This record gives sequence, structure tokens and C-alpha cells, in this order.
Amino acid sequence: MPFDSEHSRRTDLPLSFLCAGSSALLIAVSHLYPEFWFVSLIALIPFLWRAVSVGLLESILLGVLLAASYCFVSFRLDSWATLGAFLFALGGLVVLFALYGTVVNRIGKYIGINVIFISAVWLPIEYALSHYTGLGSLLAMSAPESGLLFRIGSLFGMLMISFAIVIVNSIILIIIRHIADASLSRGILPSSDAERSLVSFKEIILERRYCIFPAPRAPPLSRNVT
Repeated sequence: MPFDSEHSRRTDLPLSFLCAGSSALLIAVSHLYPEFWFVSLIALIPFLWRAVSVGLLESILLGVLLAASYCFVSFRLDSWATLGAFLFALGGLVVLFALYGTVVNRIGKYIGINVIFISAVWLPIEYALSHYTGLGSLLAMSAPESGLLFRIGSLFGMLMISFAIVIVNSIILIIIRHIADASLSRGILPSSDAERSLVSFKEIILERRYCIFPAPRAPPLSRNVT
């Protein structure tokens, strides 16, 4: 379901930085430590949640924040040579993640969170990362320590693992949104318009006419026969 345009225009830079930084940290953990590959199943959720909720310009900024956060988390600057590699990787990540954030935002605006489209768009991003930036595949496990996933990747290709991981991220995000919407819908109180539509009857007893009050009556006659 497409997202509300008025909500998507809201700008909150600290929240965008928090979402991008959280995703960057989770991606770095799963990429640098293959034994924690399962972290990648939730790594993109903060980024995707924010990307489909903001406006177009902030979705681009969100991708830039994700790229910068990932580089600062995963790179160690030991010399000028590593500084050059850092700047090159940063530039590549900025372009790719800004593009991905833009496309995800457009998908969310027009058709909602579509797991197939969002996952399919990640494939060229993953391919460019592994072939042109020198970083390798961020979400595709490429070490034997990843066990079953590595064997599946050897059979079907590592990009298919990335595709499946982004699908899992998107499905979890949809479930979280449905749970949140259901919880909020239960707590919604009637609006002021609904309260005004209820007709209340107020009457002051002292203002009633005298004809409303019953007239005094004598006790009933006795029917006892002597």
C-alpha cells in the first residue's frame, strides 16, 4: 500500500542518521564476522523502514549516511594509502546507497513495500560493490565459515543469497509494520468530531413545568366489608 505523501515529507535528520547508522553497524558485523551471518537477516530493516517513510531528498541523504556510517565503522586508517582506498570506497558507497535509497523510496511511494522489487534492485548494487569498489559482497557470505549459506551460494551464485537476505529483511519489516498498525488502531480514541456528533440530553428538574409533577393523591379506599 502506498505511503501517505504528507508523512513522507517530514524531515528528521537525527532519526535518519540513527536508522542509517544501525543498518551500517549490522551490515559491518555480518560482513566482517561471517560467524554472525544471521545478523544480515535484519541489517537493512532500519534503513528500509526510513527510506519508504521520508521524502525523495531525505531518501538520498539516508543513502549517503548509510555509506558514510559503514565506511567509518569498517575501515581503519593506518596510512595515506588506506586513506585513498577509504575515499574511493566511500565515494562508491555514497553513489550506490543513495541510488538504492532513492529507488526504494519511489517503490514505497507508489506501490508500497514490495519484497521482490526491493530485493531485485539490491542485486546490481551488490554486484557493483563486489566488482568495482573492492569491498566484496556486503550481504552475500563469501567465506567457508558461513556454512550452509556458502554451499548454497556455490551452487546458485552468491547474488542469490543477497536476494534472499533482502527478501527476509523486507518480510520482517512488513510484519513489524502490521503489528505496529494493529496496536495503534486498538488505542485510537474517538475524535472530537465524533464526540460532538453524540447528542446529550440535559434537563434541570427545577425548570420543569408544574404539569410534569404528579398531583398529590389520597390513600386508596378500604374495601373491607364489616
